[in-house]
Amino acid sequence: MIMDRPPSAEEDRSGKPFAGDAGVLLGKMLAAIKLDVEDIYLGSVLPWRPAGGVPPTESDLAICLPFAERHIALAKPEFLLLCGEAAGYLMKKKASINKLRGRWAPLQFEDVAVNALPIFHPGFLLDYPSAKKQAWTDLQLLQSAMEASQ
Repeated sequence: MIMDRPPSAEEDRSGKPFAGDAGVLLGKMLAAIKLDVEDIYLGSVLPWRPAGGVPPTESDLAICLPFAERHIALAKPEFLLLCGEAAGYLMKKKASINKLRGRWAPLQFEDVAVNALPIFHPGFLLDYPSAKKQAWTDLQLLQSAMEASQ
């Protein structure tokens, strides 16, 4: 399962997480570790884009996070990728993705324990291609964990 940050304008229009160029890049990233984006549950921490594209308020998060957490509990993923700001929101940490990425975190959603890996959002990688090396390292962590669980 992969959780997206709050929707971009394109994602908000389409109603789908990881729409547009970010979704294309996500598909390529997953294909590099032999996963198909079509086989993965994609969710978002907020179902709508905050007005003006500003970061969600504490009120927005208080309203929406229980729904995102319920989605995770219902999906019961073995592994959870938290893209960009979704990591801080779902881990309930004020740290940036730069501080959170690359380290597994055990999380609990209702009765579901899940291993979560914060990673850079594909949209961020489009803007800062120099971070792709770190993203590749993170994807290899996921691939290794998946291989070890088989």
